[in-house]
Amino acid sequence: MVNINESTIDYLQSLYDRISKYETPKTFFLSLFEYLEEYENNPILNPIWKSIVKLGNKDNAPLKRLEKNVLADINRAYQEVKQYVEENALKNTLALHAVESYEAYKNGTLITSQGPVEALGGYVTYALLALLEDNDHDHFPFVKKFGTFIDNKHVKEWNLSASYLDWQEQKNYIDRIKLAKVWYSWDQIAFFYNLYKDYEKMRKEYFNKKQFINLLGLNDIFRDLNETLSWKKDPKRYLKTFNVGELLRVNMLDSLQTLMNNQLI
Repeated sequence: MVNINESTIDYLQSLYDRISKYETPKTFFLSLFEYLEEYENNPILNPIWKSIVKLGNKDNAPLKRLEKNVLADINRAYQEVKQYVEENALKNTLALHAVESYEAYKNGTLITSQGPVEALGGYVTYALLALLEDNDHDHFPFVKKFGTFIDNKHVKEWNLSASYLDWQEQKNYIDRIKLAKVWYSWDQIAFFYNLYKDYEKMRKEYFNKKQFINLLGLNDIFRDLNETLSWKKDPKRYLKTFNVGELLRVNMLDSLQTLMNNQLI
């Protein structure tokens, strides 16, 4: 168990009070980063940061396993659809666009507000629906393996993965409980801290992965954050970029008991 001396606790509390009573976006983020820097560099506090990450990984492990299974199933379905389209030299514009969108999302040149399961699964079902509704050719013998149908033109439901319903249930569970979890709030504030500290490194990683659309978003957030911290006057217009309420949700002093209860410190 971590033994935190009284002076450290007092210092953390003073930082948290300063963050909670921020007067400008600049003072808010400066205090926030000082708070996280203490956790990163203090040999007593750093294990707590690692414990928070460990707790988050533990809570999210079942969802990640299910997501991996679902994405593998979706990719197998996509490969079949792509092969069918190419071997039959289909000219169906909607189906071809869905195939192109799938590839673009995987390559990082297309971004949506949806996660990978919804996005990639959506592109596959868009392609299948385009084939199903093609009035010039009957693709039902191929399409029918991917769902349950009312007739040869109307789908009742798509079945791309046997694990999808389990994944959806687990995702709903995590989306519900994460709001009360210390790791979720900590992830939010750590993102801004790491972005400001390691922007060049993060930018290079996005570029190497060819996630160019995500890279543009990262650049925009860093620009706003950097201008907020470097502006001589209060740039209140930049505060709208950040969800301050979300960032303030976590108070590490209150979260220590959670970590102890989970035997992570």
